[in-house]
Amino acid sequence: MTINTWCQGISMAQTLAMLEQAGPDATRDGEQINLHFLLEVLKRVFADREAHVTDPSYMQFAPEALLDPAFLADRLRSIQETSDPLPAPAAPAPAASGERPVFEVGCADTSHVSVIDGAGNIFSATPSDPSYDTVVIPGTGLSVSSRGSQSRAIPGHLNALAPGKRPRLTPNPILGLKDGKPWLAMGTPGGDVQVQAMAQVLLGMLDLGQAPRVAVEAPRVASYAYPGSFAPHDVHPNKVLYEADLPKRQTEDLRARGHDLEEWPARTWMAGGICIALRDGSGVDAVADPRRAGTANIGAKP
Repeated sequence: MTINTWCQGISMAQTLAMLEQAGPDATRDGEQINLHFLLEVLKRVFADREAHVTDPSYMQFAPEALLDPAFLADRLRSIQETSDPLPAPAAPAPAASGERPVFEVGCADTSHVSVIDGAGNIFSATPSDPSYDTVVIPGTGLSVSSRGSQSRAIPGHLNALAPGKRPRLTPNPILGLKDGKPWLAMGTPGGDVQVQAMAQVLLGMLDLGQAPRVAVEAPRVASYAYPGSFAPHDVHPNKVLYEADLPKRQTEDLRARGHDLEEWPARTWMAGGICIALRDGSGVDAVADPRRAGTANIGAKP
């Protein structure tokens, strides 16, 4: 379970639905994630997000259409052995803004909390509203939300600014059920990296059989081949950022398939900060990503 279309909920759901339909034979490369396949799935999800996802009051069709098995099968069939720099139906790439790309600057305004109690109740929230980059209203000490920067100033754009229209945001907490019962609360800061980071952790846990901490600490990749959610909404066709501790075999494979790779430092905060609380066979477990300032407490009391 995740959130509605005015955020990235449908994009997270579409990512996981495509991965589930493809099956472990597609998502695994030996004992590692098939990163080429995952990146191509993510690029298609973000292309569909750009073309279709907005405030639910302005959606042109039911969001569930993005989860239709036949639609997902068509998207999966479009994936080739080499990189597609900017898959359709993404909007035409805008002119370069001249600003430093988001994968160099990052954004540190978001936090996340995942909770599960002894009775199995689960809670997941990703509060986020920047203050460090906005104007303080004189005499109040209050800053104006800058979330309008995630709307577009282009008349006719699906996410164009309009009265009462919610910007398409990025916070994307998850609640997971197993056999119909509460299992996992999960989320991360990271803007457009959120879906990508959580997909990699879930693949590590569910398809590779990794313990939650191993999956969280594993090196990550992130595609930037889509119009970014934040102004100036730059596009970087084929661009993939990867943490420096990613195995060489995987980076060589991605380069050979045509991906434009650029290195991040190992365990960089820009690759997200996953927080997980879940029930396992022996009780409750919690993991906080070492990439950001986070803590995991088990048996903590108010």
